[in-house]
Amino acid sequence: MVNSATAEVNAKGKANSRRTKKSQEVNMDKNNQTETTAIAVQEKTSETSTPGISFIEPSIPLPGNRPIATSMLKISDEVSIMGLRPVDASDLQVVGTISAMGERPIAASTMKVWDTLTLSGDRPIAASMIKISETEMIMGNRPIASNFIDNLEDLMGFLD
Repeated sequence: MVNSATAEVNAKGKANSRRTKKSQEVNMDKNNQTETTAIAVQEKTSETSTPGISFIEPSIPLPGNRPIATSMLKISDEVSIMGLRPVDASDLQVVGTISAMGERPIAASTMKVWDTLTLSGDRPIAASMIKISETEMIMGNRPIASNFIDNLEDLMGFLD
């Protein structure tokens, strides 16, 4: 049975379809086994049109035959963790590393630290002008901040 989205291929290789051949499914018989192959045909663009995403052929085939797109990524090194993963070059200033589940960088920051909290490691408590309710505390003796906050972005950056 042929519907509008599929095409049958006979032994001579001719295709019968009511739709254009931009996308079709082809069934082939080999030794009493049926294989289905999806075909996607793209129209050729003219040289004057804006170039889209270009794809490169990977040296090692990826699972599911996934394409790799070209980008402006500047690779400074490769790390061999579950395959070769690229290390992106950036302008992040690293002041040290911490050995917690691997070597993790400690980035330089202009945040003013008031104190630290030892909860799953040393977490900084930022100095701020947030008005804290003295009456109610939650687990770990953490204060509850007022709903009316002037500097909302600073608070949202440090929520658990």
